Amino acid sequence: MTHAIGALAVGAAAAWLSAALLGLAATRLLGLRASAAVSGVGGVAAATGGVLLAVHGNGTTLQLGTGPIGGATFHIEPLAAPFIVLLGVVAVAIALYAPRYHEPSQGTGIYLMVYNLALVASLAVLLAGNVIAFLVAWESMALLCYLLILRHHRRHGVAAGAFLFIALSEIGFLLIVLAFAILATRTGTLDLVQMARRSAHVAIGWRTAVYLLALCGFGFKAGLVPFHIWLSTRPAPAISTASAG
Repeated sequence: MTHAIGALAVGAAAAWLSAALLGLAATRLLGLRASAAVSGVGGVAAATGGVLLAVHGNGTTLQLGTGPIGGATFHIEPLAAPFIVLLGVVAVAIALYAPRYHEPSQGTGIYLMVYNLALVASLAVLLAGNVIAFLVAWESMALLCYLLILRHHRRHGVAAGAFLFIALSEIGFLLIVLAFAILATRTGTLDLVQMARRSAHVAIGWRTAVYLLALCGFGFKAGLVPFHIWLSTRPAPAISTASAG
C-alpha cells in the first residue's frame, strides 16, 4: 500500500506537468479540453492517494538528489492526507469547469500551464520532508500564484494587487527562511521530522523567536490579520465569456 500511495502522488505530479504542457495547445478547444482532462486525472490521483494515506496511515519517503546541503526529501505522511485530498478535489472541480469558463487563446494556454505548475508546487509543499524541498516548493508556489493573479492584467487594480501580493509574500518568505535557519543551526539538521523532535531541546528564547518569525511569515501567505492587506476587499467584476479567454 505504501508503494501505491507513493505512485499516486508521483502520478498526480506527472499528470499536472503533462497538463501544463498541454495547456500550450489551448489556442484550440481540443487542447484546452485535453489539458483540463489530464489535470482532472491528476486531481483524482491526488485525492485517491490522500484517502488511502488517511485510511492506512503508512507514509513513504522520496529522496531527490544529493549535495553539500542535502537533496530534496519528500515525506508522504498521514498528517498531510486531508490537504492532499482537498487539493485533488479542487483540481478535479476546476478541471470540470475550465472548458466552460475559458475561451481558446494564447493567454488561456499560458494560464493553464502556470496553473498546473502551481498544483505541482502545492503538492510539493505538502510533501516536503526537509527545509530545502519546502523552501523551493513554497517560493515556486508564491511566484506561480503571482502569475495567476495577473491573468487579466489589463484590468484596473490587477497589476497593483499582484505586486502587493508578491511583495508581502517575499517578506514572509524571508521571515520563514530566518525561522528555519535558527532551527537548523540549533538542531543540527535540515530534516523536518528530526527538526521537530529536537526542537524541544532548543532554548526557549530561540523557540520564541522561531515561533514569531514563522507566525508572521506564514501569516502573510494565509492572510492572517493584520497581514491580510493584500486580500481584495471589493467584489470581482462580472466576466463575460469573451473576456474569460
